[in-house]
Amino acid sequence: MWRIKALWHLHCCVLAVCSTGGRPARTPVCLIRFFPELREAGGEPTYLIGIRQILDIVIYGGLAHGNPQRRIEGTMTEELSDRVAIVTGASNGIGRGIAEALAAAGAKTVLAARRTEMLQGVASGIRSAGALPVTTDVTREDQVVQLFRTTYETYGRVDVLVNNAGVPTHVPIEDITLTYWQEVLDVNLTAAFLCSREAVKIMKSQTPQGGRIINIGSVSAKTPRPDSLPYTATKFALQGMTHQLTMDGRKYGVVASILHPGATLSSFSTRRGRTKAGPGATPDDYVMAAEDVAKVVVLMCSLPPEVNLYEAIILPNHMRSFIGRG
Repeated sequence: MWRIKALWHLHCCVLAVCSTGGRPARTPVCLIRFFPELREAGGEPTYLIGIRQILDIVIYGGLAHGNPQRRIEGTMTEELSDRVAIVTGASNGIGRGIAEALAAAGAKTVLAARRTEMLQGVASGIRSAGALPVTTDVTREDQVVQLFRTTYETYGRVDVLVNNAGVPTHVPIEDITLTYWQEVLDVNLTAAFLCSREAVKIMKSQTPQGGRIINIGSVSAKTPRPDSLPYTATKFALQGMTHQLTMDGRKYGVVASILHPGATLSSFSTRRGRTKAGPGATPDDYVMAAEDVAKVVVLMCSLPPEVNLYEAIILPNHMRSFIGRG
Protein backbone atom coordinates (compact mmCIF):
# COMPACT_ATOMS: atom_id res chain seq x y z
CA MET A 1 0.00 0.00 0.00
CA TRP A 2 2.78 2.45 0.84
CA ARG A 3 4.24 1.87 -2.63
CA ILE A 4 0.97 2.98 -4.20
CA LYS A 5 0.87 6.04 -1.97
CA ALA A 6 4.48 6.84 -2.82
CA LEU A 7 3.82 6.68 -6.54
CA TRP A 8 0.67 8.78 -6.11
CA HIS A 9 2.58 11.53 -4.35
CA LEU A 10 5.31 11.34 -6.98
CA HIS A 11 2.56 11.88 -9.56
CA CYS A 12 1.31 14.87 -7.52
CA CYS A 13 4.81 16.33 -7.48
CA VAL A 14 5.05 16.09 -11.26
CA LEU A 15 1.67 17.74 -11.70
CA ALA A 16 2.55 20.49 -9.24
CA VAL A 17 5.74 21.35 -11.07
CA CYS A 18 4.20 21.15 -14.52
CA SER A 19 1.27 23.33 -13.48
CA THR A 20 3.63 26.08 -12.34
CA GLY A 21 5.66 26.08 -15.55
CA GLY A 22 8.67 24.47 -13.90
CA ARG A 23 8.71 26.71 -10.84
CA PRO A 24 9.36 24.66 -7.69
CA ALA A 25 7.20 26.88 -5.48
CA ARG A 26 4.54 24.22 -4.77
CA THR A 27 6.90 21.27 -4.79
CA PRO A 28 8.00 21.32 -1.14
CA VAL A 29 4.40 20.52 -0.15
CA CYS A 30 4.67 17.33 -2.18
CA LEU A 31 8.04 16.46 -0.74
CA ILE A 32 6.87 17.03 2.81
CA ARG A 33 3.97 14.66 2.22
CA PHE A 34 5.96 12.16 0.17
CA PHE A 35 9.06 11.35 2.19
CA PRO A 36 7.62 11.38 5.74
CA GLU A 37 5.07 8.75 4.72
CA LEU A 38 7.86 6.59 3.40
CA ARG A 39 9.76 6.97 6.65
CA GLU A 40 6.68 6.05 8.64
CA ALA A 41 6.34 2.96 6.45
CA GLY A 42 9.65 1.66 7.74
CA GLY A 43 12.35 3.69 6.09
CA GLU A 44 13.26 4.63 2.55
CA PRO A 45 14.17 1.55 0.47
CA THR A 46 17.43 1.83 -1.44
CA TYR A 47 15.83 1.71 -4.87
CA LEU A 48 13.61 4.68 -4.02
CA ILE A 49 16.69 6.89 -4.10
CA GLY A 50 16.09 6.80 -7.85
CA ILE A 51 12.63 8.30 -7.35
CA ARG A 52 14.19 11.17 -5.43
CA GLN A 53 16.55 11.75 -8.39
CA ILE A 54 13.55 11.76 -10.74
CA LEU A 55 11.93 14.39 -8.56
CA ASP A 56 15.04 16.55 -8.82
CA ILE A 57 14.99 16.23 -12.59
CA VAL A 58 11.28 17.06 -12.80
CA ILE A 59 11.53 19.96 -10.36
CA TYR A 60 14.60 21.57 -11.83
CA GLY A 61 14.27 20.27 -15.35
CA GLY A 62 11.04 22.24 -15.61
CA LEU A 63 13.17 25.34 -15.55
CA ALA A 64 14.16 24.51 -19.11
CA HIS A 65 11.08 26.46 -20.13
CA GLY A 66 12.53 29.60 -18.55
CA ASN A 67 15.65 31.56 -19.40
CA PRO A 68 19.12 29.92 -19.40
CA GLN A 69 20.28 31.66 -16.22
CA ARG A 70 17.32 30.29 -14.26
CA ARG A 71 18.03 26.85 -15.64
CA ILE A 72 21.37 26.88 -13.86
CA GLU A 73 20.11 28.62 -10.73
CA GLY A 74 17.32 26.05 -10.53
CA THR A 75 19.80 23.23 -9.94
CA MET A 76 21.09 24.75 -6.70
CA THR A 77 20.35 21.65 -4.66
CA GLU A 78 23.76 21.36 -2.97
CA GLU A 79 23.52 17.60 -3.53
CA LEU A 80 27.20 17.51 -4.55
CA SER A 81 28.46 19.72 -1.73
CA ASP A 82 30.99 17.13 -0.57
CA ARG A 83 32.44 16.45 -4.05
CA VAL A 84 35.48 17.76 -5.88
CA ALA A 85 35.10 17.76 -9.68
CA ILE A 86 37.56 18.45 -12.50
CA VAL A 87 36.16 19.50 -15.88
CA THR A 88 38.43 19.71 -18.93
CA GLY A 89 37.64 22.03 -21.81
CA ALA A 90 35.79 24.18 -19.31
CA SER A 91 36.40 27.58 -20.90
CA ASN A 92 33.34 27.51 -23.16
CA GLY A 93 30.61 25.41 -24.74
CA ILE A 94 29.56 22.12 -23.17
CA GLY A 95 32.49 22.13 -20.75
CA ARG A 96 31.50 25.51 -19.38
CA GLY A 97 27.88 24.39 -19.00
CA ILE A 98 28.96 21.27 -17.12
CA ALA A 99 31.30 23.22 -14.83
CA GLU A 100 28.56 25.74 -14.01
CA ALA A 101 26.01 23.00 -13.31
CA LEU A 102 28.35 21.03 -11.04
CA ALA A 103 29.23 24.19 -9.11
CA ALA A 104 25.55 25.08 -8.85
CA ALA A 105 24.93 21.63 -7.37
CA GLY A 106 27.52 22.41 -4.70
CA ALA A 107 30.66 20.73 -6.02
CA LYS A 108 34.07 22.30 -5.66
CA THR A 109 34.81 22.60 -9.35
CA VAL A 110 38.25 22.74 -10.94
CA LEU A 111 38.19 24.28 -14.42
CA ALA A 112 40.86 23.14 -16.88
CA ALA A 113 41.53 24.63 -20.33
CA ARG A 114 44.33 26.29 -22.27
CA ARG A 115 43.00 29.85 -22.51
CA THR A 116 43.66 31.50 -19.17
CA GLU A 117 41.57 34.63 -19.67
CA MET A 118 38.46 32.73 -20.75
CA LEU A 119 38.93 30.22 -17.95
CA GLN A 120 39.15 32.94 -15.32
CA GLY A 121 36.05 34.55 -16.77
CA VAL A 122 34.10 31.33 -16.30
CA ALA A 123 35.40 30.95 -12.75
CA SER A 124 34.46 34.50 -11.82
CA GLY A 125 30.97 33.96 -13.18
CA ILE A 126 30.37 30.95 -10.98
CA ARG A 127 28.93 32.07 -7.66
CA SER A 128 30.35 29.08 -5.80
CA ALA A 129 33.55 29.90 -3.92
CA GLY A 130 34.81 26.47 -4.95
CA ALA A 131 35.60 27.34 -8.58
CA LEU A 132 39.33 26.92 -9.22
CA PRO A 133 40.72 27.74 -12.71
CA VAL A 134 43.89 25.84 -13.65
CA THR A 135 45.35 26.66 -17.07
CA THR A 136 46.11 23.28 -18.63
CA ASP A 137 46.99 21.87 -22.02
CA VAL A 138 45.55 18.38 -21.56
CA THR A 139 47.73 17.00 -24.35
CA ARG A 140 50.81 17.71 -22.21
CA GLU A 141 51.50 14.99 -19.66
CA ASP A 142 53.39 17.30 -17.30
CA GLN A 143 50.53 19.80 -17.27
CA VAL A 144 47.92 17.09 -16.64
CA VAL A 145 49.98 15.78 -13.72
CA GLN A 146 50.20 19.32 -12.34
CA LEU A 147 46.44 19.81 -12.73
CA PHE A 148 45.72 16.83 -10.50
CA ARG A 149 48.49 17.73 -8.07
CA THR A 150 47.05 21.25 -7.70
CA THR A 151 43.55 19.87 -7.18
CA TYR A 152 44.69 17.40 -4.55
CA GLU A 153 46.81 19.98 -2.72
CA THR A 154 43.86 22.41 -2.69
CA TYR A 155 40.96 20.09 -1.84
CA GLY A 156 42.54 16.82 -0.66
CA ARG A 157 40.66 14.53 -3.06
CA VAL A 158 39.11 14.08 -6.52
CA ASP A 159 35.58 12.69 -6.76
CA VAL A 160 34.62 13.47 -10.35
CA LEU A 161 36.52 13.84 -13.59
CA VAL A 162 34.70 15.02 -16.71
CA ASN A 163 36.78 14.42 -19.84
CA ASN A 164 35.15 16.99 -22.08
CA ALA A 165 38.04 18.55 -24.04
CA GLY A 166 37.84 17.72 -27.72
CA VAL A 167 38.16 19.01 -31.27
CA PRO A 168 35.92 18.33 -34.30
CA THR A 169 37.13 17.32 -37.75
CA HIS A 170 35.76 17.79 -41.24
CA VAL A 171 38.39 16.75 -43.77
CA PRO A 172 38.10 14.18 -46.58
CA ILE A 173 40.12 11.08 -45.79
CA GLU A 174 42.48 11.57 -48.73
CA ASP A 175 43.49 14.98 -47.34
CA ILE A 176 44.19 13.88 -43.76
CA THR A 177 47.87 14.16 -42.92
CA LEU A 178 49.55 12.05 -40.27
CA THR A 179 50.24 15.20 -38.26
CA TYR A 180 46.57 16.20 -38.32
CA TRP A 181 45.49 12.68 -37.35
CA GLN A 182 47.86 12.63 -34.38
CA GLU A 183 46.81 16.11 -33.21
CA VAL A 184 43.15 15.04 -33.08
CA LEU A 185 44.00 11.82 -31.22
CA ASP A 186 46.10 13.79 -28.74
CA VAL A 187 43.16 16.00 -27.73
CA ASN A 188 40.22 13.63 -28.09
CA LEU A 189 41.73 10.40 -26.79
CA THR A 190 45.22 10.65 -25.29
CA ALA A 191 44.19 13.58 -23.07
CA ALA A 192 41.29 11.53 -21.71
CA PHE A 193 43.70 8.69 -20.96
CA LEU A 194 46.16 10.96 -19.16
CA CYS A 195 43.46 12.59 -17.06
CA SER A 196 41.80 9.26 -16.26
CA ARG A 197 45.11 7.74 -15.20
CA GLU A 198 45.82 10.57 -12.79
CA ALA A 199 42.26 10.51 -11.48
CA VAL A 200 42.41 6.78 -10.74
CA LYS A 201 45.69 7.21 -8.87
CA ILE A 202 44.04 9.62 -6.46
CA MET A 203 40.62 7.94 -6.31
CA LYS A 204 42.04 4.55 -5.33
CA SER A 205 44.15 5.98 -2.51
CA GLN A 206 41.76 8.51 -0.98
CA THR A 207 39.33 7.97 1.89
CA PRO A 208 36.53 7.30 1.21
CA GLN A 209 37.85 5.47 -1.82
CA GLY A 210 36.45 5.79 -5.32
CA GLY A 211 35.03 8.34 -7.72
CA ARG A 212 33.45 8.88 -11.13
CA ILE A 213 34.95 9.46 -14.55
CA ILE A 214 32.54 10.84 -17.14
CA ASN A 215 33.66 10.89 -20.76
CA ILE A 216 31.89 13.18 -23.19
CA GLY A 217 31.46 11.18 -26.36
CA SER A 218 29.25 12.00 -29.32
CA VAL A 219 26.43 10.51 -31.36
CA SER A 220 29.21 10.18 -33.94
CA ALA A 221 30.16 7.06 -31.98
CA LYS A 222 26.84 5.65 -33.19
CA THR A 223 26.28 7.27 -36.60
CA PRO A 224 29.32 9.12 -38.03
CA ARG A 225 29.26 12.37 -39.98
CA PRO A 226 30.80 12.47 -43.46
CA ASP A 227 34.49 13.39 -43.72
CA SER A 228 35.15 13.04 -39.98
CA LEU A 229 37.37 9.97 -39.72
CA PRO A 230 39.69 11.14 -36.87
CA TYR A 231 36.80 12.48 -34.79
CA THR A 232 34.66 9.37 -35.28
CA ALA A 233 37.56 7.04 -34.52
CA THR A 234 38.34 8.83 -31.25
CA LYS A 235 34.71 8.78 -30.10
CA PHE A 236 34.42 5.04 -30.78
CA ALA A 237 37.71 4.56 -28.91
CA LEU A 238 36.42 6.65 -26.01
CA GLN A 239 33.52 4.21 -25.71
CA GLY A 240 36.00 1.35 -25.32
CA MET A 241 38.08 3.30 -22.82
CA THR A 242 34.96 3.92 -20.73
CA HIS A 243 34.16 0.22 -20.67
CA GLN A 244 37.71 -0.68 -19.64
CA LEU A 245 37.86 2.01 -16.97
CA THR A 246 34.62 0.78 -15.43
CA MET A 247 35.77 -2.83 -15.41
CA ASP A 248 39.24 -2.12 -14.02
CA GLY A 249 38.07 0.57 -11.61
CA ARG A 250 35.50 -1.53 -9.76
CA LYS A 251 37.99 -2.84 -7.25
CA TYR A 252 38.75 0.75 -6.25
CA GLY A 253 35.18 2.03 -6.28
CA VAL A 254 35.87 3.95 -9.49
CA VAL A 255 33.14 3.94 -12.14
CA ALA A 256 33.18 5.42 -15.62
CA SER A 257 30.31 6.65 -17.77
CA ILE A 258 30.00 8.02 -21.27
CA LEU A 259 27.55 10.67 -22.41
CA HIS A 260 26.85 11.10 -26.11
CA PRO A 261 25.39 14.55 -26.93
CA GLY A 262 23.67 15.31 -30.19
CA ALA A 263 23.54 18.79 -31.71
CA THR A 264 24.53 21.16 -28.89
CA LEU A 265 25.48 24.82 -28.94
CA SER A 266 29.26 25.02 -28.61
CA SER A 267 32.28 26.57 -30.26
CA PHE A 268 31.90 23.85 -32.90
CA SER A 269 28.36 24.88 -33.83
CA THR A 270 29.23 28.57 -33.58
CA ARG A 271 31.80 28.11 -36.34
CA ARG A 272 29.01 26.71 -38.51
CA GLY A 273 26.89 29.80 -37.93
CA ARG A 274 24.68 28.76 -34.99
CA THR A 275 25.00 31.29 -32.18
CA LYS A 276 21.86 30.49 -30.19
CA ALA A 277 20.39 27.31 -28.76
CA GLY A 278 16.83 26.32 -29.60
CA PRO A 279 14.76 25.92 -32.77
CA GLY A 280 16.19 26.49 -36.21
CA ALA A 281 14.57 26.98 -39.59
CA THR A 282 13.10 23.47 -39.46
CA PRO A 283 12.37 21.05 -36.58
CA ASP A 284 15.50 19.01 -37.32
CA ASP A 285 17.64 22.15 -36.96
CA TYR A 286 17.06 22.32 -33.21
CA VAL A 287 20.26 22.82 -31.17
CA MET A 288 20.38 21.94 -27.48
CA ALA A 289 21.83 24.24 -24.84
CA ALA A 290 24.93 23.16 -22.92
CA GLU A 291 22.79 23.17 -19.77
CA ASP A 292 20.71 20.32 -21.19
CA VAL A 293 23.78 18.10 -21.42
CA ALA A 294 25.05 19.30 -18.05
CA LYS A 295 21.92 18.10 -16.26
CA VAL A 296 22.68 14.51 -17.28
CA VAL A 297 26.22 14.88 -15.92
CA VAL A 298 24.85 16.14 -12.60
CA LEU A 299 22.47 13.17 -12.48
CA MET A 300 25.35 10.75 -13.10
CA CYS A 301 27.32 12.35 -10.27
CA SER A 302 24.33 12.33 -7.92
CA LEU A 303 23.70 8.60 -8.03
CA PRO A 304 24.75 6.40 -5.08
CA PRO A 305 28.34 5.13 -5.40
CA GLU A 306 27.03 1.61 -6.01
CA VAL A 307 25.04 2.76 -9.06
CA ASN A 308 26.36 3.78 -12.45
CA LEU A 309 24.48 5.33 -15.35
CA TYR A 310 27.01 3.79 -17.71
CA GLU A 311 25.89 5.27 -21.01
CA ALA A 312 23.47 8.01 -22.05
CA ILE A 313 22.49 9.67 -25.31
CA ILE A 314 20.92 13.13 -25.24
CA LEU A 315 19.86 14.74 -28.47
CA PRO A 316 17.17 16.89 -30.07
CA ASN A 317 14.06 14.84 -30.66
CA HIS A 318 14.04 15.67 -34.39
CA MET A 319 17.75 15.02 -34.98
CA ARG A 320 17.23 13.25 -38.26
CA SER A 321 20.80 12.09 -38.84
CA PHE A 322 20.71 9.89 -35.73
CA ILE A 323 17.17 8.62 -35.28
CA GLY A 324 16.47 8.19 -39.00
CA ARG A 325 18.67 7.42 -41.93
CA GLY A 326 18.89 11.09 -42.95
